[in-house]
Amino acid sequence: MHFWQKSTFWRDVGCLGIALLFSTWMVYIYVSTERAFYYWDYGAYQNYAIRVASDLFHSPLGALLRVWASTRRDYSDYFTLPLAPLVYWSGGSRLSYILGIALLYQLPYALTLGAIAVRLLRGNPRIVFWLTTFITLITPMAWAPTLRGYPDVAAAWMVALAILAYV
Repeated sequence: MHFWQKSTFWRDVGCLGIALLFSTWMVYIYVSTERAFYYWDYGAYQNYAIRVASDLFHSPLGALLRVWASTRRDYSDYFTLPLAPLVYWSGGSRLSYILGIALLYQLPYALTLGAIAVRLLRGNPRIVFWLTTFITLITPMAWAPTLRGYPDVAAAWMVALAILAYV
C-alpha cells in the first residue's frame, strides 16, 4: 500500500492542522511586528467589521438592514458578518480582525484552489490537493491583501467556488 493511502483521514487532519497553524503563525508574526496607524482603506475595513459586530450584538435587525443597505456604497459590509463574533469578543483588535480574514476566507480559498487542482491535474488527488493548498499558503502575494486588512480574498474565494462548480 502506498504511503499516502494509509490512514488518509488522519493525514488530512494533520495537513489541515498544519495549514491552520501556518495561517495563524503568519498573521501573528506580521501583526505583532506592525508599527502603524491605520487610516483610510487600511483601517476602514476593520472599522466596518467593528461597527457591524457591535451593532449585531446590540440591535441584530438594525445591523442586518444596515449591512444590506451597504450595497449602495462603494464598499459593502457583507464580509463582516462571519467575522462579527470574533471581532466582538476580542474587542476589535487588529490581530483578531486579520486572523478572522485569514481563517474564514484565506484558508478556505487555498483549500478551494486545492480542490480545483484535483480536477485539473493528474496524479494522486491527495498530494495534488495538499500541495496546491500549501503552495497557495506560502505565496506572498496571496497574503499581501489579507495581512493589510483588505477582505479581497473573500471575493476571490467566491470566484474560486464558481470555478470549482464549473470544473
